[in-house]
Amino acid sequence: MAGWWIGPSMRWGIRRWGRRGGGEEVPNVVLEQLIRVTRPTGGLGIPGLYVPSDPGAPDEKSAKGMISLSFGKLFEKGLHLGTGQCNVKAYNRYLRDLIISGRATPSFVVSHEIDIDDAPQAYDKFDRRIDGYTKVLIHPNGPLPLKD
Repeated sequence: MAGWWIGPSMRWGIRRWGRRGGGEEVPNVVLEQLIRVTRPTGGLGIPGLYVPSDPGAPDEKSAKGMISLSFGKLFEKGLHLGTGQCNVKAYNRYLRDLIISGRATPSFVVSHEIDIDDAPQAYDKFDRRIDGYTKVLIHPNGPLPLKD
């Protein structure tokens, strides 16, 4: 969860993930928190990927692309919603160059690095949300050499 803080509450909140401390997936937990802490007439940004169906979802409603949220509180506070997939093509070359130059190090989000031969099993584990498969790097030409 991220946001712009102004005084005791946030003006805008951005939903980035939905897991509790124990790691179990709770699709609405971050949205509920954002609704609670965003000040009246503020806004919520929900980028990323929400699909109309997800057979691996943690509950029946989420499997149908439905997420429960406190719509009454959202409406009462007059909050604005912004949604949509991120426009990665607008930033991918810029971010690549930041990574190559060492000015950005996104590796902390990577849960696993695998060879191409392990991709089918990794996709299966990712889809079933097991063994902590969250962000996986596939090395099609084998592991990268270690830097000195």
